[in-house]
Amino acid sequence: MKAGETPSYTFISYLDAQDIVTRGWIPENLPEDTTNIYVTYNLDNNVVNGSFNLTQSGVAVFTERTTTAMAKDFNNIPKAIDPEWDVYREMIYNQKAQGREYQLLQSQEYVFALSDTGHVLFWSK
Repeated sequence: MKAGETPSYTFISYLDAQDIVTRGWIPENLPEDTTNIYVTYNLDNNVVNGSFNLTQSGVAVFTERTTTAMAKDFNNIPKAIDPEWDVYREMIYNQKAQGREYQLLQSQEYVFALSDTGHVLFWSK
């Protein structure tokens, strides 16, 4: 991979994404039934952005594996690779994204925005 490249990957399931999970580009704490995983990353600045979908039972598992993020945690994450992710972050931070409510969560490496539909956007810290 050349300097400055930002590869993107899409996976149907968490099982399909295992190679990227082991490399650290997708959070390890996702439930096994996670689907529609998208990730983009930049090795030069170690920034990762992505999204995935959770089932209703997956939401319960995921929220047990993460902690609540404070607004400052969400607002202080690095600039996104894709400018659209910064727009999402701003809208979610202001709770104006598509009329949905978002729960802000975090792990040691990532900050997550979990929508009421089970769709999750994530950013590396």
